[in-house]
Amino acid sequence: MKNNTVNRGENQTRIYDLQKQLKEIEHQIREDHQKDINNENLVKQKNKNELSIRETTINLCTQDIEDSVKVIVKLNLQNKSLLNHADDLRSEWRDVNSEEIKFKENEFICPTCKREFESFDVDTKKGELTKNFNIDKIERLKGILEYIESAVKEMETNLHLVHGRKVHIQGLQNTIESTSCEIEDIKARIEKLQQSPEEPVQSIESLIECNGDHRTLTAKVSELKSYLNQDERKTEPKIL
Repeated sequence: MKNNTVNRGENQTRIYDLQKQLKEIEHQIREDHQKDINNENLVKQKNKNELSIRETTINLCTQDIEDSVKVIVKLNLQNKSLLNHADDLRSEWRDVNSEEIKFKENEFICPTCKREFESFDVDTKKGELTKNFNIDKIERLKGILEYIESAVKEMETNLHLVHGRKVHIQGLQNTIESTSCEIEDIKARIEKLQQSPEEPVQSIESLIECNGDHRTLTAKVSELKSYLNQDERKTEPKIL
């Protein structure tokens, strides 16, 4: 009788331990199942995010190219205007450079007595007038050259900016090309996922039922419970 009591206690303890292990297995199965669902959703969302990012990149690059083209057109128009202005300045420089001093007919006659000045005075006056004329001419020519040089420098700066914009556009076009290839790859992945036959989602119950360790422990628990039931029937008093 004492041995039966000891065996029953040991079996009950074993059943408790096995049931605890069963709960741990069930908990792990639930966690793994949820991870699988989350991973699948993450893959889908990751593809969508990558596609959105690359489409935005292409849109931004396209807009940047359009803006750069507008800047190039504006700079070219400025250079055309500057070139015309420089040509006008060169023409003006040639006109000024060809100018010669001209004396007025009555410039060396006394306004009061109407007599011509002495030749010495006339030569002195002509010398002063010629000197002032040449100084003024040199200053005018110098001013025109400065305007021409300024226009040329501005054109050179604009040409440098145009070149920089063209290089920038080429870089953007390369980015669009490579990004377009990436978009095609992402779309192919998405399409492949959509075309793949979806496996039916197994319920938690079916996963637990198919788990080998769980079935083995469940069988042991049933076996031990069966032993306990047999012991209880053996110890029941017989009714006469």
